[in-house]
Amino acid sequence: MIIEKICVANFRKISKLVEMDLNYETLIVGKNNTAKTSIFEVVNKFLTKGGNFRFEDFNYSLVTEKNLMRLYEKYQETLEEQNANIINEFPFIELDIHINIDSTANLARIRDLIYEFDNNQHIIIKCIYSLNNINKLISDFSKYNEKLDKEKLLTFYEFFKRNFKNYFSKKYYSTKNENEYLNELSDSFIYSLFNIHTISAQRDVDDTSDREKLTLSNAIWKFYEKKMKQESLDIDNEDIFKEAILDIKDELNKNYNSYFETLVSNLNSKVVNDDKKRKVEIVSDFDIENILKKNSKIRYSIDGELSVSESYNGLGYSNLLYIFIQIEAYKYELLSNDAPFNILFIEEPESHLHPQMQSVFLKKISDALPDTEDVYKIITTHSSYILQSATIESIRYFLSNDDGLEIRSLSSFMKKDNYSDLKEIIQKYFTINTCDMFFADKVILIEGTAERLLMPTFFKILDDESNTKISTQHITIFEVGGTYAYIFQDLLRFLSIKNLTITDIDSVTGKYNNSVVCDISGEPIENTIETPFLIKTINANITNWFVPKVTPLFVKDIVKDYIPLEHRLKREIICEGENIVNYNSLITFQLPIKEEKKWGRTLEEQLIIENSAWIKENISNLKSLHPAIKSAKNTNGSNLNLIPEDITKEQLEQYHYEIVKEIKKSEFSIELSTISGWEIPTYIKEGLEWLKN
Repeated sequence: MIIEKICVANFRKISKLVEMDLNYETLIVGKNNTAKTSIFEVVNKFLTKGGNFRFEDFNYSLVTEKNLMRLYEKYQETLEEQNANIINEFPFIELDIHINIDSTANLARIRDLIYEFDNNQHIIIKCIYSLNNINKLISDFSKYNEKLDKEKLLTFYEFFKRNFKNYFSKKYYSTKNENEYLNELSDSFIYSLFNIHTISAQRDVDDTSDREKLTLSNAIWKFYEKKMKQESLDIDNEDIFKEAILDIKDELNKNYNSYFETLVSNLNSKVVNDDKKRKVEIVSDFDIENILKKNSKIRYSIDGELSVSESYNGLGYSNLLYIFIQIEAYKYELLSNDAPFNILFIEEPESHLHPQMQSVFLKKISDALPDTEDVYKIITTHSSYILQSATIESIRYFLSNDDGLEIRSLSSFMKKDNYSDLKEIIQKYFTINTCDMFFADKVILIEGTAERLLMPTFFKILDDESNTKISTQHITIFEVGGTYAYIFQDLLRFLSIKNLTITDIDSVTGKYNNSVVCDISGEPIENTIETPFLIKTINANITNWFVPKVTPLFVKDIVKDYIPLEHRLKREIICEGENIVNYNSLITFQLPIKEEKKWGRTLEEQLIIENSAWIKENISNLKSLHPAIKSAKNTNGSNLNLIPEDITKEQLEQYHYEIVKEIKKSEFSIELSTISGWEIPTYIKEGLEWLKN
């Protein structure tokens, strides 16, 4: 018996009904203010005793003054027998919990959910916070205003905002898919189904030495409460703390009687002597809660000798201790309240934790709760280190857009046929490199080291040329190579994150795909059997992007079809049969700038071509080019005998391919990043301009 998913509607930023499927370990990620915490809040408000809703919990669009006044006016204009329909237009909040019930489940524990003999494999618990009686609401509003002076009259909006709690209540039902029948349930039954515990991000673990309130001590008190609640079921169990306190109280009272005897005698004879039956006593009065909260403190022993208080510990360590004391307390709650469904929410556990501790956090959680299939652990995080240790299927990405919140499940993404056989590769690559994408506004995918080293310089050059600063935008850069880059392109489109892929055209020819100059001047007009095209690309980024109808993908066809930027946008991705249309993905690579027939096949080649005049003028400062120019050879393997100090602009443009074959790319890139005056290759510049706007 498992929770398959939860669905939420009309709660805070969540407008339309959104669903989130659950694993036993589920990580919620996304940019700030995307309603990640709202999932915790709405579940707690519906499924725990004492959870109350506020006016601000309604989705804003439902409780605007304009909308509420519209509903009031519509009620006034509607016939009495039609008023019941208007209640469905009033604000409401909904939580649906989809439960899958297998044949081995103990149905006695969920008996009230089942309302018929058949088709009980899938049950939905529907929780709704809604208006009870529209007629009473309107009537009370009218009566309220009748008592006021005209200048003090309230609008219906003001009255609703102040008093809505008197007319709304939580209602619970069980139902099934495509079934309109609602089986009413009691709130006490619903509460009995769930053990829910939340460890909030607002954890006071201040390491100030002189603070009065030590949060870890309070956590110890909570642990004691949960442990005693569970142990109280054992009639032979004794609370050793209470026994000790009673002994101390008795001893103190004896001392008080002796020490304060004169004071008590004077008070009784001179102050309260009007009533012989009443006497003043001074007694000890302290309880277990005060003792554990104020006097039980975690201390740290150093070499078994020096003992220091918890305030000497760093924030990260205190935070970690606090979380795990809470988890230990929750384990006792699981024992005392044997509910079918246990949910532990942890919000942003990475606070103050160093990266290594973040990377092992999930492992520590599993160690603390070894029976993982009994507890749904739902964790919000902004930590790429925590994500690196997670399985991809456990991640839920929260995306906020003009249509409200959307939740993208990577479990759904991984079920795509394209990736079912690549799971191990994706997980390994994901662990190493790409987790930051979940927290970025935009992403750049690059192939190699040169692009990575030069990207900060590209950003600076663009910033100097424009008022729109690309360096201030939250852009994450990933080096993904070529073979499997298309997976991450698809993932970014699935997550609706604007992304740019910068790659090389990598021109080759022949049966064995031998590298050649990107020169199509000798290609025939049409590709036929008699006169075939020869120069092609085998770059997986490009071939997977365009998915050519015929293979291979020839460079001349690319020039004909893909020079316009809009032809290199990826417009949709299909996931679980659904087309997700998206104009936020662009690929850019070397292409002719002015209809030339020969251009660069790599970043270094194109950079040399477009900066040939500048390189000639600055060759003395470009030491990394000197050995490459000297070693450049023609197709026969003979040295071209180029001289760095005397090289011309024309020679750089003619022999760019031969020079780059000998170049040390990292040295060249680092050297360029220290010198100014050169220009970004056009294909990269147009891609970055598109990305930043």
